[in-house]
Amino acid sequence: MGTLPVNSTVTINDTDSFHPVQQVNPVHLAHVYSKCQDPYGPPCVLNTTTVSENSYSYLDNLDSGFESTAAIEIKTKMSSRQKIWIYAGVPESQANFTELDGGSNCAQINQYALDWALQNAGWMCSVRKNFAPLFFFFFFFFFDFVGMLPLTHTHPHNVHIIIIDSKTLTRYYNVGEKMVMGKDIGPLNDGPVWIWTRMRYVQVIDCKTNSPYLEVRSPMLRTPINYRVRSAAGYHYCKAFLQQKLWSGFILTA
Repeated sequence: MGTLPVNSTVTINDTDSFHPVQQVNPVHLAHVYSKCQDPYGPPCVLNTTTVSENSYSYLDNLDSGFESTAAIEIKTKMSSRQKIWIYAGVPESQANFTELDGGSNCAQINQYALDWALQNAGWMCSVRKNFAPLFFFFFFFFFDFVGMLPLTHTHPHNVHIIIIDSKTLTRYYNVGEKMVMGKDIGPLNDGPVWIWTRMRYVQVIDCKTNSPYLEVRSPMLRTPINYRVRSAAGYHYCKAFLQQKLWSGFILTA
């Protein structure tokens, strides 16, 4: 979100924290903890924090083995690009909120995530121990127990053992359902509305090629630094992809 001016000497050091985004006691918000005087002066570091929370399918709690174990979206609280520019030393008069935050910034972020997932297709989570053959169950149980297998313990019965090979990725490019980022939904400048509005996936037919694709739209909240509610000023919230969910989609549609 905090894309800096071209040729700026400012860098961003961000720390992301995982918290329930609806929690208000204490409340968890994005912050900028330092300030630079000149975006083109001596090298300067902006120390920032963001807040994230994974959201899972309602069917995940059934532990049936039929639902992907990856989060379906990441609720993400960030400082607005306008705020980042001002803290980077850009005069407030030159940090136009409409120009910096008025577009579909969440779609840009999700496009970066999609591009990264395509370039780094690798380990992918979808197999559950209780549905694995007996041999694999004991194999993974033993190595998991002795700490020799680098498992991801987001769920006690999940293991990351499926690899997306080049053939699967080629099939995805040839016959898989492609994702296209649509315009952001909003602004939903009411916290609960943004929190409980999920990413929207709509199958669309391309009129020119008559081929289907999946349009993805992110709910978005954005406020300028002079927002009327001071405690809510200078933020930009998005719903973001999780790469494991994208990899799961690559396999299913290929």
